[in-house]
Amino acid sequence: MTPKTALVLCGGLGTRLRPSVGDVQKTLVDAGGEPFLERLLSWAARAGVRRAVLCAGYKGESVRDWASGRTPPPEVVLSLEPRPLGTGGALGFAAPHVDAWPVLVLNGDSFCPVELSALAAVHLARGAAVTMTAVPAGGRKDAGTITMDASGRVSSFCEKKDGIGGWINAGVYIFGREVFSAIPAGASSLERDVLPGLLERGVFALRTELPLWDIGTPERLAEYRRTVTGGRP
Repeated sequence: MTPKTALVLCGGLGTRLRPSVGDVQKTLVDAGGEPFLERLLSWAARAGVRRAVLCAGYKGESVRDWASGRTPPPEVVLSLEPRPLGTGGALGFAAPHVDAWPVLVLNGDSFCPVELSALAAVHLARGAAVTMTAVPAGGRKDAGTITMDASGRVSSFCEKKDGIGGWINAGVYIFGREVFSAIPAGASSLERDVLPGLLERGVFALRTELPLWDIGTPERLAEYRRTVTGGRP
């Protein structure tokens, strides 16, 4: 069953984007006629998500103001960090807003149109603590790779290396309730401080060849805009 609640990480600084878009909260950057975050939430709603908790940090007031004028679905709830908490800390801080488990977790600045029912099926079948989506690295220089066996069980996370192959984390996850007991108090990184410690509990990946759209750089944002305005899926 597709998770009905999503936690969406919306706290990024967007430093690399500023030369082309100015000081706009990264998830609210225009992505072809509407904010990227709107496209992400609309996709999640079509897949069955009914409640989205926005984990907001930097320029969180902008996220709050935008969300206050948005029409559901999904219903939107704001979790505004009192101080920078990192990706792990932001999720831990937002956990009290989760009303149904397991929960979908999304990066707010990237999008991979994976079939969420397929991701949920893997999560249930494997009895996983975490199930993530993995896409081919494609020579990317700014993403670490995932080591996994034929069943998709993840055994390690490798540091970023120039031009390597393999599979990378696409930023679309399903988390079981037990994950949140592993998030340390205060600031932490999901990728460095939380996920590696969960490997023994069961972290699995669903491989897909679907595209990963990432608006983290001016070049990638431009590519996504071209795709949207060109009418391609």
